[in-house]
Amino acid sequence: MTAIESLTDLVTKGYEPGKLDEYHDLLKLLGVVIAQVALLDVASNVITEPKDRVSAARALLNFTKESPENIAERLRRSPFSDLNIEQLYAIVEQVKKGKSDMQAIIQEVKKGTE
Repeated sequence: MTAIESLTDLVTKGYEPGKLDEYHDLLKLLGVVIAQVALLDVASNVITEPKDRVSAARALLNFTKESPENIAERLRRSPFSDLNIEQLYAIVEQVKKGKSDMQAIIQEVKKGTE
């Protein structure tokens, strides 16, 4: 199971971390999702230099052993599909502050950037 799938499962099941190790694991999963979104953005952006696009695509392939298309498809189906990098960072900050209701955090971040 990939980080995106694991994080999606946790969020859709209403997971609320209560211990430090649970927060740590949640932040690690969020970090992987942010990294994959950032790499996908670079790899798919037409104004990015070709060498940078190739480097980002290679990093994605080496990182997950999976095609960028599969990663993009999973992201589209996840609760994070309409979030940008700044919103994902905002979620990380909320978790770091001790908030644990992921669905409420996602809604709050979406509402704050509309």
